[in-house]
Amino acid sequence: MAGVWLAGAGRYGCIVLTTREWFDKCLDARCEVFQFPPGSQPPGINNLTEGSVCLVLAKPSLGSPRSEWEFLGEFTVEKVARVDAGEFEEKYRARAVEVGEAPFPRNGESTWVIQFSGLTAYERPVKLGECSDIGHRGGDL
Repeated sequence: MAGVWLAGAGRYGCIVLTTREWFDKCLDARCEVFQFPPGSQPPGINNLTEGSVCLVLAKPSLGSPRSEWEFLGEFTVEKVARVDAGEFEEKYRARAVEVGEAPFPRNGESTWVIQFSGLTAYERPVKLGECSDIGHRGGDL
């Protein structure tokens, strides 16, 4: 999932919620595509444009308490698109990594993708629990 905010100068940014597994695999494979679970409609996804920055918030494992989720790094958006399984296979699959929570789309399914550059790991990940002065407006991240 993603949360989108206005970052100034008319450009939006976002927080993508994923798993540590995706982040580590993506760094190793030098992937360039973040794909959402097929059929999902990430709120505000259409507001992202080339140059938007996305922070990567990861769950260490499924069921981890929110206080243990970590900001692991960031990337810069190049393109955002909703694609069907055929277009995903042709244009994006080779540059993405699949994890159980976000499988690649199958025939008849579509998915949102963020093509990005500059995936950077923070030197010291920041646990969400350390961000005690940051509130959230309801809904799950």
